[in-house]
Formats: sequence, structure tokens, C-alpha cells
Amino acid sequence: MAVAPSIASAQKVGTVTISGTFSMDWLSGTVGLGLAEVFANGYEHTWTLTLHGTTQTHDRLSTFTYRTTIHATSFDLEFFGPDAATLNAIVRDHIAGGEVLVDLTNFYWGDLGNFASIRVMVWSPDIVFQAGEFEEKSDTLFPSDAYCYPVVGPEPFSIRTETSTW
Repeated sequence: MAVAPSIASAQKVGTVTISGTFSMDWLSGTVGLGLAEVFANGYEHTWTLTLHGTTQTHDRLSTFTYRTTIHATSFDLEFFGPDAATLNAIVRDHIAGGEVLVDLTNFYWGDLGNFASIRVMVWSPDIVFQAGEFEEKSDTLFPSDAYCYPVVGPEPFSIRTETSTW
């Protein structure tokens, strides 16, 4: 799946919403009949992930790499598009109540340029939905705090990622 720009914004204290657009062109692992049919149809879909009860932790991965991980006590994942009913049923039956991970990383590489990456994972023991990858970078940095760590503020921001998988 190729994901178009994702938007993340803080709507109220402790809530973050991330959305993206993707087309069904890549599937990883074994899936049930419903998800296989969605991929066979090949329609473009959008998704919105709302995180509730969020907190953030920071990691300095290297001299020039700063990561913020957003944790949530609960989440809502919803799909929109021609096969949205099937995708939302998969979320309801297999992912609801599962785990979520969102990493925002800024890379400050001086002469090589500055980059950012986002990784969104929502999973249960049955299935994983992932958008973005550590290796895929955007020329747009996330807004950051005084220590260079990415932050999610009241203003939306965009970043382009190239993959999303089930």
C-alpha cells in the first residue's frame, strides 16, 4: 500500500488524530477472505486513527536522531472508501482493544539534509496494520521542542510515507 500524506493533530489534551490515504498494492502475511477481497479490488482508501489518553516519551537514537513515541490508553481506527465496511469489521473483530504505537523521528544530518519519519502500528495477536517506516523519510521535519524532539501541537502537520501493510 502506498500512503499519501498523513496528518497528525492534537484535538484536545490527551487526544491525537492521524490520518492517511493508501492504495491496496501490498499485503504481507496470511489474511482471511475479507481482507484478500479488499486487496483484490484494489481501491484507494483513507484511514483515521484517533488516540485517547496519550502520553509521550523521548529517545535520542544517535547524535543527530531524535524520536518521540506516542502512547495511548485506547484508540479508534476507522477506514473510508469502497471496502470500508469490510476493513472496519476486521478492525472491530481483530484489532479493537489491541495495542498502538506511533513513532515520530527527526533526523538532523547537516549537509546531508534534515529528514523526518513516522511509523504507525496498530495490532493484536491476530493482525497488524502499519503505516510508515523508519527507513522512509520525508524532507519535512516534525515541529520540535527546545531539545529537538518531535512534538504534536495544536496545529496539524503533514508527512509523506510510502508503505502501509496488513
